[in-house]
Amino acid sequence: MTKRQSQSTCVKTSSYSFTQNGSRRFRVHYGSEAYVNEKSLSNTVRIHTVSPNPTDNDLAVTFSIPGADQSLTEVKVLNMLGQPVASVYHGMLAGGMYTMTWSGKDQSGVRPAQGVYLVEVNSNGQKLAKRVVLK
Repeated sequence: MTKRQSQSTCVKTSSYSFTQNGSRRFRVHYGSEAYVNEKSLSNTVRIHTVSPNPTDNDLAVTFSIPGADQSLTEVKVLNMLGQPVASVYHGMLAGGMYTMTWSGKDQSGVRPAQGVYLVEVNSNGQKLAKRVVLK
């Protein structure tokens, strides 16, 4: 073990929490899928990554939605005026983590102008957006 590893502690409850120097680094939950989702997912919609950013090609959007039940979820790209550019996904999804890909083209199949756009995830009555730069 390295010195760094020897300073880490592991506390067992219904999950393992790994800490170093008193600050929580990460937690591993185990058990049924429902239990893991309940403990691992926040109660809010989260956009984890939008990559690559800036981009001149496809764009991967990784996000999570809360809850175990299915809910209407929409992932779309908007210009800075809030006008829709493209719909990435529109349908029912259960709570969990997802990655969807935007082709970098608008609804008519044309690449939008270079600039700043918003990727918006809307689910369970919650909206969250992140900026993306098209180059």
